[in-house]
Amino acid sequence: MRFTFVIVAAAALLSATASASDVISLNSQSFNAAAKREPLMLVKFVSSWCAHCIELVPAFDKAAASLKGVAQLATVDCSDHTQFEFCRTIGVMSFPTLRVYRHGAFAAYPGPLTADGIVSALKASAPRYVCTVSQLFRAH
Repeated sequence: MRFTFVIVAAAALLSATASASDVISLNSQSFNAAAKREPLMLVKFVSSWCAHCIELVPAFDKAAASLKGVAQLATVDCSDHTQFEFCRTIGVMSFPTLRVYRHGAFAAYPGPLTADGIVSALKASAPRYVCTVSQLFRAH
C-alpha cells in the first residue's frame, strides 16, 4: 500500500512538472516575429549541456506563471547546429544569456536569476498603461 502511494505521488509530481509551461519556445524561424510582436519579453538563450541553464528552468517557469499578462518569457535552445548559428548571428556567445526585448529592440537582462528577482525586474520595466483619473484630465 505504501509503495503504491509513493509511486502515485511521484507520478503526480512528474506530471505537474511536465505540464504545459507559460514559457514559449522559439527558434530561428519564429524568433523575429515574436520579438517584434511582444511589448515586453524576456528571452533565455540556453544549451542542453549547460548546467546553469538547467538550474534556471524552475525559476524561469515560476516567473513566467507570475508574469502572465505583464511580460512573455521565452526560451531559445541553441544546442543544435542550425540554432547555434542563429544564436551566434544575433550575438549570443555564452549560456545562459538573458535579454529583454521590447518590440524587437533588446537590452541585456541585469537582474537576479531567481523567480522573485525576474518578476520584480520585469514588473518594474513593464509599460505603464494605468493612470489615475486626475492624471488623465491633467494630460488634456
